[in-house]
Amino acid sequence: MNTTVRLKQRPYGYTDDNTWTINEESIPSLSDNQFLVKINYISLDPAMRGWMDDAPSYLPPVKIGEVMRAGCTGEVVESNNSKFKVGATVTGWFGAQEYAVSDGEGVYDISAFGVPEEKFLGVLGMTGYTAFFGLLDVGQPKAGETLMVSANCLREIF
Repeated sequence: MNTTVRLKQRPYGYTDDNTWTINEESIPSLSDNQFLVKINYISLDPAMRGWMDDAPSYLPPVKIGEVMRAGCTGEVVESNNSKFKVGATVTGWFGAQEYAVSDGEGVYDISAFGVPEEKFLGVLGMTGYTAFFGLLDVGQPKAGETLMVSANCLREIF
């Protein structure tokens, strides 16, 4: 069985229990050129909140009823795809679920890098690339300039 987190309704402000449905679903059979990934790590990124809104953005919004979009890493546990062997560690947009079926589009085999797989969801993933290229390509710092790195304050709601 596959545990999935699906968008139930669009949140206004903070998400709550009414935003999601958590389901136990059958894992579909694989077709030609597909493989099954057991998800080990799911990245929870600030961009996810924007993907829940029905508004134009760099990616289409997550549709009501869809598995919540998320970058993930995991292990290939079954494969009909010669490029992704059983036992390979991979990263891709598998979504907030326990297992994902993929045809390999946008998936990368990270087995040979010798780096803990969770690093591909941080410094070697979307947020890391955003920071790196944002600083170097957009910011273009020059010798003698002062660079300040800041983060939004997080607050917990009790």
